[in-house]
Amino acid sequence: NGQLCDWDVVNELTYYDAFRQKVGDEAMIQWFDWARKYSQPDTVLYYNETHGVWEYTDEFWGYLDFFKKNNVDIDAIGIQSHNNAGRYFPQPTEVKAVYDRIANEYGLKLKVTEFSCSRPDAYLQAAHMRDLMIVTFAHPASTGFLMWDFWDGGSFSAYAPLYSSE
Repeated sequence: NGQLCDWDVVNELTYYDAFRQKVGDEAMIQWFDWARKYSQPDTVLYYNETHGVWEYTDEFWGYLDFFKKNNVDIDAIGIQSHNNAGRYFPQPTEVKAVYDRIANEYGLKLKVTEFSCSRPDAYLQAAHMRDLMIVTFAHPASTGFLMWDFWDGGSFSAYAPLYSSE
């Protein structure tokens, strides 16, 4: 009681949809209702998304439209930010535009979740992390920045932004 502050009610909708294919998107409305009912009043309820924010954008915005249309009791968007080799590397202006749209069009807070940046070029990696942190902490809708795989050889980061294996 009172120990749950953030709850990812739905996670990675654009990337993994097998369960929703069985129960339908409407089930998500019930999931948020249950989460609100069985959590503390100040628990922040999230839709947490991975690469969909940058690579499957029509789907991502479609889910936000679905939530808005159905008056889903959602507080925030978690934006996983795995900026690893082979993945799209959003520029600060693009990041700000996404943050602005989440806040202005949907009235939601946001948090960077699962930030990782596995790039062999340490200068590029550092510049990207710096830029993303500046944009994130400067945005009024942002509530935080969560590191993920910050040491070399973590879950899927050969090169990590904070601790090198060298």
